Amino acid sequence: MNTMPRNYKIFICLILSPLLFSFSSTSPSPFDKDSLNMLSSNSETSTYWKDAVRLALRHVSNGRNYEDMDASPPKELVQSIFDALLAVHKSPIQEAKQVTSRHKLHTFPVPSVDKFKIIYKKGIEWALPLQNGEKTTNNKVINDYFRKYDMSIAAHREWDDEYNLFLVKAQQSFNIASVAKMLSNVEGVMLADLLTPDGEGNDIVIKKLDNGWQIDYLIKFESCITGCKKKHGWSFKVNENSEVSFEREYGDPLPKWM
Repeated sequence: MNTMPRNYKIFICLILSPLLFSFSSTSPSPFDKDSLNMLSSNSETSTYWKDAVRLALRHVSNGRNYEDMDASPPKELVQSIFDALLAVHKSPIQEAKQVTSRHKLHTFPVPSVDKFKIIYKKGIEWALPLQNGEKTTNNKVINDYFRKYDMSIAAHREWDDEYNLFLVKAQQSFNIASVAKMLSNVEGVMLADLLTPDGEGNDIVIKKLDNGWQIDYLIKFESCITGCKKKHGWSFKVNENSEVSFEREYGDPLPKWM
């Protein structure tokens, strides 16, 4: 049963215009300086933090729709997952280097944690600043959410004869679906699109253990637009002291070109 409001639908896009991905989020996060020094670039840091937020949201979802969950997952949970991912990244274990350096595996981008777009009806009063080239609106609800969650308008353009769109960029990673659902109820908004891709792809999967995490890094391949038919994985355990052990490699043989 579809319980979403009529003006709130998540469009799954196979191909997105270059405009929609012409930026990257810096995703500031509360990890310590030692964590930062273990990664080679701010971009890499941002990507691992996005992974941790996304995995935390999956972990606490318990089958719920993301739009019905809190915008911010528990910080302690995100930090714990980030620390575990970081431990694998810096591990000298050959298989750890294989998944982090050779294959550069990260989470499949569901749920959305850093961007979405809003399509709205042309001529709506609150969008006049946007149409005049400003990156703000006259709508208090929209502006309040932007301030609360440190979001900004990254781009604005015409969608079609009736609608315009603007792309929203989050400076910190969080559960985008929760906020997008709220903004979808603003007068004049036709769609809040989470920009999540169709099908499947490479991913990271976690499982909570008594003393840490099990982390599986997955390469998925063959007909992934409709659901990958094959996958190959590497499984690690990371304890609360950030000690990493390699457990097993499993799944379908990787193609030679990988």
